[in-house]
Amino acid sequence: MRTVLCAAAEEALWRLAALGGLVQAGVPAAPAAALSLVGFALLHVPRNGWRVLPYQLVFGAVLTVLALAGGLLAAVLCHGVHNLVMGATARRPRPPAPGGPAAPAGLPPSRSWGG
Repeated sequence: MRTVLCAAAEEALWRLAALGGLVQAGVPAAPAAALSLVGFALLHVPRNGWRVLPYQLVFGAVLTVLALAGGLLAAVLCHGVHNLVMGATARRPRPPAPGGPAAPAGLPPSRSWGG
């Protein structure tokens, strides 16, 4: 449920507020859509890294076209289904093999090493 709400919030922010606000402020539609699209894509970089930027640009363009052609609800539904599918099919780290090497005592988990 949270993933669908996040998708709805992102669509409201990037397709409704950013794109609509820029157009209302006098920015032509194409540059406004491009700025909104770049903002949407960059929003996903901190969590997923720069490798997702091309994918997010294409996906954001699809969502923008959907919002313009079918309304905000069409973009929200597409984005929500996308997030549910991505969450259901995401690779999960494998648990360590039984009897495998154990981390030395007192060593913090690698995710906290700050890299």
